[in-house]
Amino acid sequence: MGRHTKRKRKQPARFSPDDYSKGGPVASSSTMEPMVTLDETPCSAVDETPCRSVSQASGLNSAGADQQEGMMKNLLQTVQAQQVQLAQQQQAQLAQQQQITELLQLLTLQNRPAIAQGELQPRPSQSVPEQSPAIAHIELQPRPNQSVPEQCPVQAHPTLVVNLPPLNFLLPTFVGEGKENPEEFLIKLEQALRTYQVPKQNWYLLLRPQFQGPALNWFNSAPISDYESFRKMFLQKFDSLEEKLHLQAEYFGKAQVTREPTSQFIFHKKNLAHRLFPDQSDENTIAQIKELLHPSVKVHYAVKERNFTEFMERGKIIDEALANEVVSKPTPSNVRQPPRSPPNCRNCPNQTHWFRDCPKQKSPKQQGALTTLQISDSSHGQLPQVNLIMNNVPHIGLLDSAAFPNYIDITVLTPNDLDTMEKDNSQVSSAWKNLVRPVLGKITKVITIGELKLVTTFAVVEDLNEKIILGDPFFRQNQCLVDYTRNCLLFGKPRGHVYFLGYTPTFPGSSVGTEDLAELDHNFPPDLQEKFLL
Repeated sequence: MGRHTKRKRKQPARFSPDDYSKGGPVASSSTMEPMVTLDETPCSAVDETPCRSVSQASGLNSAGADQQEGMMKNLLQTVQAQQVQLAQQQQAQLAQQQQITELLQLLTLQNRPAIAQGELQPRPSQSVPEQSPAIAHIELQPRPNQSVPEQCPVQAHPTLVVNLPPLNFLLPTFVGEGKENPEEFLIKLEQALRTYQVPKQNWYLLLRPQFQGPALNWFNSAPISDYESFRKMFLQKFDSLEEKLHLQAEYFGKAQVTREPTSQFIFHKKNLAHRLFPDQSDENTIAQIKELLHPSVKVHYAVKERNFTEFMERGKIIDEALANEVVSKPTPSNVRQPPRSPPNCRNCPNQTHWFRDCPKQKSPKQQGALTTLQISDSSHGQLPQVNLIMNNVPHIGLLDSAAFPNYIDITVLTPNDLDTMEKDNSQVSSAWKNLVRPVLGKITKVITIGELKLVTTFAVVEDLNEKIILGDPFFRQNQCLVDYTRNCLLFGKPRGHVYFLGYTPTFPGSSVGTEDLAELDHNFPPDLQEKFLL
């Protein structure tokens, strides 16, 4: 038998450490055969699928690293976009705070930015400073074949809308009293409406809440269609010549009465002076008010005051002194007496009350609060009369220097006069028929006698036989003199105005000689002497 021979496997080459140090195996690793060979058959003969190799595995690892790097770049870009959006939101918040500050300045009237229907817009000249984000800025350079993800759009902040306070917070009010200046009221009113940018055609719709008292009654009855018509009628009503004459009569003609607070009287006169004479110095105003003080108060103003503050302070001191004098006035025995109890009434049996409080008084003449004022309202024709015009209506006024004050019948007044009449609860006694009548009120009117316009204050009474009585205040205020010889009324110290009463007097030349009259100092106007044979 032949010897059977075994086929030996080819052993792998062995290398020593010296071979690695020489670089031989490492340098020739690309041509090195595989260490383990299972079969000598080529791979292509076994399967058509490419075999996995070390180079293919290394290429797969490189693609995964690129994908991770792209994801990191996308993440950083997203973070950067969020940082930009956060910075823009901070800028918007700063703009809001700035707009709120401007609104507060507007409400305090220190700054008035443009406002349109409660919407505030930032000023063109002001810009919010840009603030850099808190974290560091990272710049990433993309690969040539790599696309950068688009940043998220930043949503614009809406316009700030603020609810402003009511407009009447800045609008002035007007009552219709004499101390108020209508022109100043209109200036403040128009300034506030322009600040809020209210259309001018709507101004008159916002006026009614700003009026009170007599001014509100006038506004409700006035035919107002726009602001211009309101402005014209408003000045005609509260700033007319007649109204100013009425205020002048109140300022110069109404003196301080007994027990009227001095400080209150001075304050009222000061407001009237500011309304009537805005350019007058305080020194002249103080001198005018001093002349109107009560004699018991005027003696305390011997020292000249430098300003209104000292003038008012002295008035307060006088008021306190007079009040303490009334309260602490001792009795004759310097002992406080107990209050007296009411006696038995002679009209009411078994009842104790004061006579002035008795409900069974027979005549108002017996009342204790009666003010004895004599008036002459007779129509027997013995007192002189004068033609006058009031409210564009002719009237006849009775001249009675013994009457105090001036009187007017309530039937002569118009409804508008009744609304402005000042209430009064006093009573007067009439010399004619010896009657007692209540005074319904007081009113100041402008009467026209000839070419003169005279401001006169009347006490309003009912059932006068003579509808208008010009008494002692009229004569003193206008320096009038009745010449009964010639039946004429003279005005002023230089008797420049002469008005005949009711009829033209006649002077017969046969009974009065011109030679004697020429020697008299009659002060008759030269242009009328020849006409009346003087």
